[in-house]
Amino acid sequence: MGEKITFNCKPEDEPKAIFDEVCRQIGIYYKDKENFTCLKRKLRWKNPVVQCEFGFCSSHSNMRGKWVNFEIVPTLYAVENEGMDKKGLLYLHIWPENLDICHINESIFAKIIEYIEDKILFAKEMCTKEGFSAFLERNKDIKFITDAKNNQIFLERLGE
Repeated sequence: MGEKITFNCKPEDEPKAIFDEVCRQIGIYYKDKENFTCLKRKLRWKNPVVQCEFGFCSSHSNMRGKWVNFEIVPTLYAVENEGMDKKGLLYLHIWPENLDICHINESIFAKIIEYIEDKILFAKEMCTKEGFSAFLERNKDIKFITDAKNNQIFLERLGE
């Protein structure tokens, strides 16, 4: 992953402090990368066709020194979203990722980055009519995906 990452937290710290430190390090990691915008608890990747937003959440059941949940919730939006609901939200059934960051280290951080990068690759696949059509075909039994108005509008626009 490049240069060594130093986390300014330890397991005994408040879970919020550990969570905030991991968010900060993600921001540093993606700060100078093309098409990324870093916010305190969000990361956005955008190209001319789609925007992928990663929300970072935690839990009220965190246990200081034992468990700190870090949930990554990816959401994909159509950039050209006129006529769509919810700012162009695409209904893709992308599962969030949950990791224990209480004992954050380079290995756990690498898993976070790997998950984000995997979803960016998925977002890039959705930018072509072939890629999006193939996704719909693979998920043809999931009605909320295939029948979603935004997905149908998006597919039509990919063909233009």
